[in-house]
Amino acid sequence: MPLATTPLGQETPKEPEAPKIYSETYRHSIVDSTYQPEQSLLSMVQGAPRIAQYFRCFLAENEEPKEYSPGSVGTYQSYTKIDRVPLKIEGDASFNFNAETGEGDKTYSGWVGFGRPPIRHDVFIMDIGDGHAGLFAITEQPEIRNVTANKVYQIQFKQLGIITKDTFEELESRVVESLVYSKDSVLNGGHSVITKGEEEVAMQLFQWGVTIGGHIMKTFYWNPERTIVWDHNGEKVYDPYLVEFLAAVIPGDYRGKYPTINQFSVQYGGLETGRWGTTNIWEVLLRCDWNLMQILDNQAAMVDTNRLMNTRLYGNLRNSKIKYFITTNPDDFLTYKVYFNMDGYPILQPGPQEDISYLFSPEFYQGNPQGEFENIVYSSYRDQQIDHVRLLAYCKTYFTLPKRDQLYHGAILLRLLQFARKLGGPL
Repeated sequence: MPLATTPLGQETPKEPEAPKIYSETYRHSIVDSTYQPEQSLLSMVQGAPRIAQYFRCFLAENEEPKEYSPGSVGTYQSYTKIDRVPLKIEGDASFNFNAETGEGDKTYSGWVGFGRPPIRHDVFIMDIGDGHAGLFAITEQPEIRNVTANKVYQIQFKQLGIITKDTFEELESRVVESLVYSKDSVLNGGHSVITKGEEEVAMQLFQWGVTIGGHIMKTFYWNPERTIVWDHNGEKVYDPYLVEFLAAVIPGDYRGKYPTINQFSVQYGGLETGRWGTTNIWEVLLRCDWNLMQILDNQAAMVDTNRLMNTRLYGNLRNSKIKYFITTNPDDFLTYKVYFNMDGYPILQPGPQEDISYLFSPEFYQGNPQGEFENIVYSSYRDQQIDHVRLLAYCKTYFTLPKRDQLYHGAILLRLLQFARKLGGPL
């Protein structure tokens, strides 16, 4: 170990400061004004996580918040009850003794964020770890500790006592509005505090997503090619647009034990622009690009896979057990070769194409949707808002649909059900 060379009493020279490539003195407001969900902000502060039943002061205009006074008949206090509010308790409680009254209490410090600013004298119920629930009250004005568009507040609070049946019933009698904190909506970019009715509908919609996703995989997944097909006169039909859409919207937990959906190429040798040829409705549904509606139509055809012989890609749909595929640009598949065997008989001659009305009615593309399903889809994408009650009502009729509609409508419903997890905001 080397000995120090600095003489005794002489100040040790400071290490030179490393050069900095940014300024610490100036920070533009746009840096700190971006939206961040409360859940992610709470994860950035220290503390033990807790779930509380929160009672926020319900105040009239110019009304001052009052300290919670149980049993008081002189002052009436109203509250908005919010269930499942996340908190974080920072460190241990500090004990305070009041020499004048001979009483002591414990003061805590923590963090809270639920879309609405907490108020001094708010109260909340929280587990205290010994099989009982404690009643706590905010004692100081909550402070904002970030300047982002969504706020997380630091709070100081103390325990008022143990919750009993009588104290809880008295507190409940002062509730004028009941809400609930929705973590799922927060994580999907929606409102954090919603009504009980909205939560119930949202939970049912979430379950319908699991139901529809599982039903599609169980009913339409074809093991020989490990992809989604449907039947036409005993033959298998492959829709590349539908399969690409399903591969994007069905999460792994909806697939369950089924593997990833296999996708086949139908890229024809004559297609020199674009991957799938013409622009169709599935791009609107997947990308939420309503401007594309101006250039869409519902023309499509069911084409024999033998027409894919003249393609650059080896091992495409032609080399599968699937007989037909759907295309919205059938004219690009009209030119094909007829192959002959050694005796001069034609082989691999594809059959005639079958023109179909694809997915929606012609009126849908003209801005006049027909039927309940088309109206739900049209209004959801056009208005960028989901009518949760209307969507749930249609989901409840899902198993009464024809089998092919269960596939196509089910795929689009999965997309809408994902949008529905974002409560109170645009898609």
